[in-house]
Amino acid sequence: MNGRTTGASAPFGDARSFASNTLWTLLAEIVGKVASFILVVLIARSLGRVEYGVFAFILAFVPLFTIFGKTGLNTDVMQRLAKHPERLPDMLSSGLAARIGVGVVGLGIGLVVGSFLVTQPGAREVLVVLGVALLLDEISSYLGAVLKAFDRMKVYAIGALVNRAVSTSLAAIVLAIGGSLLTVSVAYLGGSIAEVIVGSLMVRRVLRPGRLRRLDLSVIGELVRRAIPLGIAGVIGIALFRIDTVMLQAIRGPAEVGLYGVAYRFLDSFLFVTYALAGVTLPRMAREAATGRGIRAFEISASLQLAFYLPIAVGAFFTARWVVTTVFGPDYSSAAVAVVWLTAAGVLYAIAHTIRVALIALDRRREVAWIAGTALAVNVGVNLYAIPAHGFVGAAVATLIAEIIESGLLGWQLVRSNGVPSLRPAVAPVAAVCLMAAFLWATRWSGAAAVAGGAVVYMGALALSVRLIAPDVIKRAFPGAPLPAWDAEVDRRDPAAAR
Repeated sequence: MNGRTTGASAPFGDARSFASNTLWTLLAEIVGKVASFILVVLIARSLGRVEYGVFAFILAFVPLFTIFGKTGLNTDVMQRLAKHPERLPDMLSSGLAARIGVGVVGLGIGLVVGSFLVTQPGAREVLVVLGVALLLDEISSYLGAVLKAFDRMKVYAIGALVNRAVSTSLAAIVLAIGGSLLTVSVAYLGGSIAEVIVGSLMVRRVLRPGRLRRLDLSVIGELVRRAIPLGIAGVIGIALFRIDTVMLQAIRGPAEVGLYGVAYRFLDSFLFVTYALAGVTLPRMAREAATGRGIRAFEISASLQLAFYLPIAVGAFFTARWVVTTVFGPDYSSAAVAVVWLTAAGVLYAIAHTIRVALIALDRRREVAWIAGTALAVNVGVNLYAIPAHGFVGAAVATLIAEIIESGLLGWQLVRSNGVPSLRPAVAPVAAVCLMAAFLWATRWSGAAAVAGGAVVYMGALALSVRLIAPDVIKRAFPGAPLPAWDAEVDRRDPAAAR
């Protein structure tokens, strides 16, 4: 191992380092989600409800079989490398082999099962092409996990940006010349291939792992065994959001899936904040779990989640129909009702995922798995009634109910394991969103005016709330920022309070 790799493994220096890593990760996720959203809009408008329904179903279905490695192996390798950077050579070779092997097996099962669920002409060919592309995305995510473990968020961001830029650009060109869903899927595959190539080059160039070791079957076996609880939890976790799409396809068909897919975009497109913060928080919590300071990163991460997701969920009550109709067209206007339910579920999912990361850092993996299983069982049970009776809207309600249960059980386990975290930083976004809701209700604004006005009021209220309720968050993120007089006085009397 050379000096450069060792230096990359040094712990986070301060809050500015944490913020820098978070911003780079967010940049990659934001651009990626924007590109994905543009792609979805183009397909929905150009190819219609049924073909978009097939596309949305495959994107929801295949990850049910490939996510095992991402949530199990990726997370475990990231946690291990954060603690033991000297293990990079064997983690990179044996871990990647395990990741590919698990992914290929999962994809094979998914293609066999999926072939019985898609019956439209050409849909099975699309299933194969998109399935391979999604598997390559998972392999790229493993390379990204290695880079994240060494705090190389900037490098990870570049690889992710290449994928989305290539995929969306090629797909837009294909649709502009009248291409089919199959040709769009081939364009998507091109972006996935590009990301694997760029990710491999980045790992070799930046981390310089030296000569990779031979595959070690004992290491592969150990990784797979340790990944099982997290992998099961990951499969169950993604099934909470994807099983309803599968059930809709089987019970109601691709047209309903198309409507639900539009509504789901307003949830999925914003989950990048959750995953970005989790990717930055997990290595820090893993390093500091033994000292008891890791919970501080959890408290800040959870508060940032609320600050981002609460205004989206509340704003959906006032703006969902206008946004859906404007972006996707009047044919999809009925999807607005499901948007309201799913954005509310998104708030709870963000909190649940943050708690899940904290429990993983505390090595409470089994609890994560059984809680996810419980939530999934509830989701399937509610969907069995809700989908036949209420279609895609019923599926959205079932998702919200399942997330209420999952976040509650995970929170209970965190309190049992680590005590009650400080809730003070979370009060600021809650207060700000209440002011925003009151403003929108009082003005009765709609459309673009409601979106713009609500955003301005919320941002102003949030800045004021943080300043008054949790000024220490400002100090840790921006050490040079002035504090209110009472907080500065506390710092002068007790220097430990500022640390």
